[in-house]
Amino acid sequence: MTIPAENDFQSVISLSGDWQVTVGDRSGIAQVPGVWELQGFPADVERAVYRRAFHVPEDWDGARIALRFGAVSYYVEVLVNGQPAGAHEGLWTPFEIDITGAARPGEDNALELRIIKPLGDGSTYPYRDVLVGFLPYVAMTFGGPWQPVELVAHRGPALRVRRLHADWRTGTVALAVEVVDVMDRGFDELRLSAEIAGAEGVAVARATVGAAQVVDLLLQLENAALWSPQSPTLYRLTLSLEGPEGQVAETTRRFGFRGLHAEGDLLCLNGRPVSVRGVLSWGWDPATLAPTPTDDQIRDEFRRVRELGFNLVKLCLFVPPARVFEIADEEGMLLWLELPMWWQRMNDHLREQARREYADILALVHAHPSVVIYSLGCELGSDRSFKQIDPARQAHFF
Repeated sequence: MTIPAENDFQSVISLSGDWQVTVGDRSGIAQVPGVWELQGFPADVERAVYRRAFHVPEDWDGARIALRFGAVSYYVEVLVNGQPAGAHEGLWTPFEIDITGAARPGEDNALELRIIKPLGDGSTYPYRDVLVGFLPYVAMTFGGPWQPVELVAHRGPALRVRRLHADWRTGTVALAVEVVDVMDRGFDELRLSAEIAGAEGVAVARATVGAAQVVDLLLQLENAALWSPQSPTLYRLTLSLEGPEGQVAETTRRFGFRGLHAEGDLLCLNGRPVSVRGVLSWGWDPATLAPTPTDDQIRDEFRRVRELGFNLVKLCLFVPPARVFEIADEEGMLLWLELPMWWQRMNDHLREQARREYADILALVHAHPSVVIYSLGCELGSDRSFKQIDPARQAHFF
C-alpha cells in the first residue's frame, strides 16, 4: 500500500498555481492542478516537463519533507534541485515522494516533474498495457498533475487506515490501523485511541491501546443507526496518537453501517429487499478532460439522478477524486465502482501494477457505505488473468 499516511498536525504548503511547462517544442505556463491538453499544449505528445520554484521554511529543518500528489497522469519522475527524488506510476491514486535529502530549508528550491502520459501502440505506455480505463476510447487521455500538489513536513508519526469494517448486524467496527514511524523514533510510550461520534458530535464508542506498527481494534456501538439511501446516517471516527508530551497525530474519517447481500433471488440492503436502478457515468467532461467535478456539480448530478428515479451511479472504468465518494455518502447515492481495466493486454508488468494500484484504490474507498459493488474491469474476455491476481474472488465477464 503506497497511499500517504495521515496526520492533521502536518504542516502543508500548496503548490497549486502557475508552473512552467514544456510539451514537445511548445513551452509556456500551465495551471496545476490541471491537464496540459486544455492549456494550449499538444495532445498527441506523450512527454512533458513541469517546473517551478518553491520555498521550504527554515523551521522545517529537521522534519521529514515530502511532496504529496493527489494524482498524476501517468508516470512521473521527480527531481529536486537537480537530484532525482523518486518516481511513481499510476493514474488514479495519491502518493508521496520523500525529498528530505534534496530539499534546502530556508531557501528557494527547484522542482522538476518529468511526466509521460499513455498514448497508442508504439508509445512508452500504450493504452492497452496500463490502467487507463475507457477514457482514451470514449474521448482521449490526459496528462499532467490533474489533482493538487502539496509540500508536507512530517515531524512525528502518521496513521494509515488499512481496514474499517462496520458490521450492520452487530454494531461492531473492526479497525486495522498502521502507525507509520515517519521519524524513525519507535513506538515506545505511544498509545493509539479510537473514538466514534454520531451526527451530533457525541462520542458513542472509545478504545485505547498501545501503539505498534499495525494495531487491530474492535469497537462496539449500541443501537447503531443504519446507512441507506433514505437515511444516510454517518458516524465520525477520530484516531489519535499520544505520547509523554501529549498528542502527536490525529486523523478523522466518516463511515456508515450498511449491508448488501442476496437472499435467494432478492438483493437486500440492511436486510430489506432493494431494487437497484442505476445509470452509468464515464467520468468524461470536455471542460476538464480529467474527472474533477466541483462539489456543487457532484451533488447536483446525484440529486438529478434521484429525481429521475435512479438510486445508483456506476463509475465506469475510472476512479474519481475522494469528494465524489464523500458526497455520495452524504446524499445516500449507491455507487458501483468499476475499476479501470478494459480490453487490456495482460503481461507481467501490468499484472504487478494492477495489484499495487487496485490495492491502493480499494484502501481509499472501502469504508464508504455508498460503495456497494466493485467490478475488476469490463469486457476482459477471460477470467484467467484475474484468477492469477486474486484467486480468492469471483471474476465475471461483462
